[in-house]
Amino acid sequence: MTSIRHEPQRAPRPTEILDPSGRSTHLKLVEEPPLLRGEPGTFSLRFVSLCLLAPYGVGAWYFYRELSQGIDDPLVAIGLAIFILAGPGLLTILHLLNRHFRSRGPFFILDTAQGELSLPRVEVVLPRSQVVHFVLLQGPVKIEQESVLSHELSVLRRSPENAFEYLPVAIDDPKRYIARAGKRLAEFFEVPLHELRAR
Repeated sequence: MTSIRHEPQRAPRPTEILDPSGRSTHLKLVEEPPLLRGEPGTFSLRFVSLCLLAPYGVGAWYFYRELSQGIDDPLVAIGLAIFILAGPGLLTILHLLNRHFRSRGPFFILDTAQGELSLPRVEVVLPRSQVVHFVLLQGPVKIEQESVLSHELSVLRRSPENAFEYLPVAIDDPKRYIARAGKRLAEFFEVPLHELRAR
């Protein structure tokens, strides 16, 4: 994770994603008045479990039929072992991914009563007077050998020393949820929201 500092005379807008490692499945907005929290989205293990019921039912019927006929085929035994382990294995992987997404905490917390924006991932709390504007940047995030198009919301902060700094607020691959978050924050602080593309 990085930030961009500038002199007071110049505050060019960001041209690259500041926190590419902060991605999750999606950005989730949680209303807890007077707080608005931007949480990293996770996989629904309950939904995945329900989706596995149908194939597991078909598979159980198939293996029961094969084994009840006394077929002595090693491929059936291998298939049964894979069948038994596949579902729990998938759920375990998704559980570990969810833990990873949650490990860094929320993206942001807006306290509408105090008029403050907390950014726990960079350990910064911004009062209304320090929020200049927000930027929604669309740009690539490199994952191994591939690039994924992502969207990052950042905020331009004016420090008490009158220095300018861009800080990452949240990141999400689809634009829908992060654009909604950016609009909510910009409207609350009564500042502009600029949409840009990375170079």
